[in-house]
Amino acid sequence: AAAADYTRAIELGGNFMDYQRRGDVYKKLKNFNRAIDDYTRSIELIGQKNSLLAWIYRKRGECYQALGDNSHAQADFKHFEELQRK
Repeated sequence: AAAADYTRAIELGGNFMDYQRRGDVYKKLKNFNRAIDDYTRSIELIGQKNSLLAWIYRKRGECYQALGDNSHAQADFKHFEELQRK
């Protein structure tokens, strides 16, 4: 139900938070590919100066890691660490 609510918000012109929140729902449901898609869209929309950007990279990295895609996971974890230092 929560994913459907965020999907509706996205259809109505949602923002990065709607994608991030729906990604969180998919991640919790272990639907990692859909979570990655939503986190990627959120990253595209968020802008580089938003403080949440680092955490979205981390969440996406965790999804990649859960799928065994360690190279993408490590790249996202590196982005997370770099953004945390700023």
